[in-house]
Amino acid sequence: SSPISVPGAGQQPLVRRTSGSRKRSKIGLLSDILSECPQNVDEIDRAHLHPDVEDVQAVGSWPQVYGASQTRVPVTKQDALRCAKVTALGLPVLTESHYPQIKKLVAEAGRYYGVSQACLTVADHKYNYPKFIWVPDLAKRVAFRKIPSCAVQMARFVEGADGKAFIKGAALKCLPGGSLCVNRGSTPCNLAIALGLPVVIPDARKDPLAGETPGDVMSVFPFYASVPIFSMDGLVVCSLCIYDKTARPKFSDDNLAMLEALADRIARHIQMLEMPVPASIVTDAPGGAGVADEVTVVFTDVEGSTSLWEASPEAMHQALELHDEAIRRLVAKHHGYEITTEGDAFQLAFHSAFAALGFCLELQTELLQCPWPAAILEHQAACASPDGAWRGLRVRMGLHTGRPSSVSRHDVTGRLSYAGPSVRMAKAIEGACHGGQILASAACFRHVDGLLPQLGSPQVVDLGEHVLKGVGLSEATPGEDGLAAVRLVQLLPKAIAPVYQRGGTAGGAVNHVGRTFPAVGSLRQVSPGFHESPGGETVALAFVMAKTLKDLLDNPSDLADTVAVMYKQCLRGVLRDSSRSGYECQELEGTFMLAFEDLEDAVRFAHALRIALRDTPWPEELRHYGPAFEEAGLQVSFGALSSGYVARCPHVSTGRADYFGTICNRSARITAAAPPGVFLLGGDLPANVDVVPSDLQATTRLTRLGRYTFKGVQESIAVHEICTVSSMGTQNEEQSQDLPVTCLLSGERCSN
Repeated sequence: SSPISVPGAGQQPLVRRTSGSRKRSKIGLLSDILSECPQNVDEIDRAHLHPDVEDVQAVGSWPQVYGASQTRVPVTKQDALRCAKVTALGLPVLTESHYPQIKKLVAEAGRYYGVSQACLTVADHKYNYPKFIWVPDLAKRVAFRKIPSCAVQMARFVEGADGKAFIKGAALKCLPGGSLCVNRGSTPCNLAIALGLPVVIPDARKDPLAGETPGDVMSVFPFYASVPIFSMDGLVVCSLCIYDKTARPKFSDDNLAMLEALADRIARHIQMLEMPVPASIVTDAPGGAGVADEVTVVFTDVEGSTSLWEASPEAMHQALELHDEAIRRLVAKHHGYEITTEGDAFQLAFHSAFAALGFCLELQTELLQCPWPAAILEHQAACASPDGAWRGLRVRMGLHTGRPSSVSRHDVTGRLSYAGPSVRMAKAIEGACHGGQILASAACFRHVDGLLPQLGSPQVVDLGEHVLKGVGLSEATPGEDGLAAVRLVQLLPKAIAPVYQRGGTAGGAVNHVGRTFPAVGSLRQVSPGFHESPGGETVALAFVMAKTLKDLLDNPSDLADTVAVMYKQCLRGVLRDSSRSGYECQELEGTFMLAFEDLEDAVRFAHALRIALRDTPWPEELRHYGPAFEEAGLQVSFGALSSGYVARCPHVSTGRADYFGTICNRSARITAAAPPGVFLLGGDLPANVDVVPSDLQATTRLTRLGRYTFKGVQESIAVHEICTVSSMGTQNEEQSQDLPVTCLLSGERCSN
């Protein structure tokens, strides 16, 4: 096989355009430009028309919206081909989540020219779709609140215009799936698409057609410029457009240079949809296109397929046809690429982790609805469950995002293939999961941070870090078995995910409705996931706050970044090495929420953390930063409380264990009350249990400080300090101190 050559600096760009399309442009009045649009043709080749075209003489004509006085132009054969290309590439449903690079380029155009609006305009046979709409200070525009939400983003910036008339005249609508669109001829964007040339209207107010534009768009935006974007075979598939409420009569060909350059960069991303390689392979790095850092690879396989074939070959053949059809249809929908198949297993590549996870989640749901043969549904490996979470073939899916070592084309099949440890990691993850399960690496999952609602708000469960074994997992031994550690995250569509009970004494119990799976089939697990988090009837919940670190972070510097990294590494190392049950629930700006099985383990962790922070070689610069750091460097406040809780569920965004109940607020209040360097325990300690581990009793003791009331907590709470004792048997400089009332928020000491 031979490697694929991707254009780089000095090479021919990917953009293909009609001859001379960048050497000339149309600048002038709207009426003059319209006169050069394609004219009627005597015969229309219906074989090239989009199947939804009903009235050839009316649908898809270019100037139809500029007034009844204009001649309506039917869809020509060339335009029908163009519309078919637009539909095949899925351009009407492009989303910002799938293509953030295009969004940035459109925004760059708007900012460079300082206009009122910039967007990418896609036009098929019937509609015009404004995509990646950029408007300056959009959050500050509050006009037209009563206009339907699908139209607000198009109308907010039209200050001083009649918003409702604009919406009605321009025929703005929202199609199923959320795509905003207008009638195809409602905007001048069609001119660049029709002519295949850049079009500029410096001042539409001087044009006799300005008043006839639906919604009076050109009166609101007298300046307009647009550059067409071409497919690889020379068809215009969209255009990059800018609008402004101020006329620009001196705008010339020379002013178009940046808009054309940005259109070329967008074209690279659009054209990747046509190529048998994910768009992520090409990047807009300085100096030209090159191999990008990351591609998301997905491996799928059917669990129990051998027994299903043995039980009913004919039914299994029919089932695999349904399975393959569903996969290929959804791969196309999510702009993926089928690399290869082997039996019932697929290897796929996607532009982004978002697209790959969207494919996997939708496929798991769709497989439930397939019309499986009766013989398949009667088999144990594919039967339906009463709760509706299982039905039909169980497909496991493993995903990983990384940079492939190489991309090559097979000499016989012509299909592209990917190689390298990142690809083998995706395969190893698929091999570790179970039928009906979606497992993604942390490297993949981090790319959808903040985007889960757009994926349908799937349930996320963090499964911890695992060691996997597989051929080629190591760069050093590409042809041999290698080992690699990876944090795994499970995702499931909300409709089939298990429900975690809220209530009862065992707060983390699972209500067995929905899909549950055995433990991951890894070589070994090296860090706890959600299922290993403390889940007894009671739990010790602790917070660690680096209050002085926040002062550093408020003034960003290399010192602040260095100290933050050292602190987090120190704490996580202590949690891993000095605790038998410690679990990190979450961390935000240096504040950790931790869970332990009991207070004894919490005390052991606190003791080890105090020593580790004291012995950390903090930068010398830190000790001169302020009085808080002079003696011991960075110090933290620690507070822990043990009690029952209402529920333990996976956090909706991270999949880490999240606890519910009064224990959360109370332990946080106790920690907030502690000055830096002070470690506290809250609650009445059991009389018959010593919470200080036996091996630490010579150096650690608890000092009762009294009972305190805290803001928002109805009853008082006993507070104890974890004190370090010197080898001489007396408390050292870290000894107990009376807890200042001023640091207890609005709390006060009640009694001893």
